[in-house]
Amino acid sequence: MRDQVADQHIARAISRQGWLTVEEAAKAQGVSVRTIRRWMADGLPATMIGGKKYVHVANLTRMS
Repeated sequence: MRDQVADQHIARAISRQGWLTVEEAAKAQGVSVRTIRRWMADGLPATMIGGKKYVHVANLTRMS
């Protein structure tokens, strides 16, 4: 439980700094999660934190 709470705090801090989960990024860009994953395979920078992949908003604008 404690790790889950810590992960939630980390996730909120990350999103405030412009980082989005793959799902959030897909929604923000109006594309599918599969498209975001394809972009990641094609070079969209992503980072894994707490078992989730995150992409930065600034990098998303370059892909669309």
